[in-house]
Amino acid sequence: MSTHWIEKPDGTIRKIIIATFPGYRGKKFKLSTSIPSRLDSYWDGGSKDYFSFYELSTGKVLDVGSNHPLFESGKPCKLESLPPGIVIVKHCFFCGKDMGITIYANTGDLTPMLPPKVDLTPHEKIVLEYTRSYKSSYGGVKNYRWHQAHDHHGILLNEWENAKAILIERKLLNKRGAITPSGRNASE
Repeated sequence: MSTHWIEKPDGTIRKIIIATFPGYRGKKFKLSTSIPSRLDSYWDGGSKDYFSFYELSTGKVLDVGSNHPLFESGKPCKLESLPPGIVIVKHCFFCGKDMGITIYANTGDLTPMLPPKVDLTPHEKIVLEYTRSYKSSYGGVKNYRWHQAHDHHGILLNEWENAKAILIERKLLNKRGAITPSGRNASE
């Protein structure tokens, strides 16, 4: 597991977010085991990442302040590894747009925060994969996702539609057929 999307944080995740970024009111949350090696925290081209360390056992927070390589060259920005029981929380702005919160942790620390794994049929896996990877229509072709899945896997239209209806019912796709965060997680 590298990245896991969270629809509604609860329990430990909510506690971490409130402690590290109490003013955050957005709805974008991710968990990741791809721990960053650099914690660059300065504005550059309308983008900036804010980082905070959080100790799971005590709830202590340590913010990583601004560390511009030219103006604040003595401040730390490199990370070799993350000790057990410590997570890094990043609030990212990219070109002025709020990209949300990402919690980085070692696999052992992250596993208890994850929702249970979802079992999928082969057709459901195909529908999620192609919904995640392709636009619904492209180049004048309606239902482009199904056409691509049919060309690569031979899935029939009625099999596609049945699997899609089940995924909507399970809330892995929304009512319009777009993939949800739970659907992204299940498709990986």
